[in-house]
Amino acid sequence: MRAGTPSTWRREMATKTAVRAAVTVSVASALSVTGRADVQHMQQTETKWAVLTTDLPRVELQSKDPAASGCGRELPGYFAIEGLAWAASWQNSKVWNTTECAQTCDANTHCVGFTTRRGHGKLQCSLYKGLQKKPDHFGMSYMKCVKGFDGCQDGFQFSHAGTWKSGRKIDKLDDEDLKWCQRECQKSRACVGFTHRVNKEEDQFCVHFEDAGNARGARRDSRASTFSKCVLEGSLATVTDDNATAEDNATAEDNATAEDDGGAALDLALPDEQSEATDDGGSAGGPAAEAEAPEGEEAM
Repeated sequence: MRAGTPSTWRREMATKTAVRAAVTVSVASALSVTGRADVQHMQQTETKWAVLTTDLPRVELQSKDPAASGCGRELPGYFAIEGLAWAASWQNSKVWNTTECAQTCDANTHCVGFTTRRGHGKLQCSLYKGLQKKPDHFGMSYMKCVKGFDGCQDGFQFSHAGTWKSGRKIDKLDDEDLKWCQRECQKSRACVGFTHRVNKEEDQFCVHFEDAGNARGARRDSRASTFSKCVLEGSLATVTDDNATAEDNATAEDNATAEDDGGAALDLALPDEQSEATDDGGSAGGPAAEAEAPEGEEAM
């Protein structure tokens, strides 16, 4: 039997109860704090992952609802990608503001987007070259798009019936379904789009379109803002072909957008274009030689 008076026992029990309550509160608080930290870590990780996997579209983004998708929110006709830049700039100039850079891009039919970078005085305006459409009665083409953008499913968006210039035929995917052509393109960061072709004999072909600038990926740059062209779905002009009869009678191999049997990507450089960036020959975007990132940039 314990010594002491009933009042002493009550005081001891009250003390133990208070200690247990304090421990419970402390543990709950610790779990709560840990939970918030985990959520914050996950959010930061997801944000970082989204940045690392962001692709620069090499074709105009299309949206059924521009307002909801963010198309034109900051600049009419463009979707903004803040804080990222790509080394594959094709033409560079100095401008007074973002609108002037957009006008420069709009004036060039091959421009699909641009980056402006703040510095001393004028803005640096760097244009990006897009894929060039080409008629193909047997092809359906899809582009890599910005994840989360309206109409971007599994990282791809339907572009048009037809194809683009300077593709690379993937021989191992002959007679494979569209999904395999898409999956193979998804594996390669350099791949910015693909065409799946089905001819009259039901033969299937897969053609990829690559850009070396996209292969190197984006770099963080707190002074940079990138803008990708975006349009209302269905507003793009249809590609026409004056030689439809000849193409219809040609074989699938003759029509394959990979115009070299070796499978190497073709040069898209145009002789009449002035560029401060030199095309390295393997890219739809004509990337320049990558220089060291200026102050304020972080290579990714």
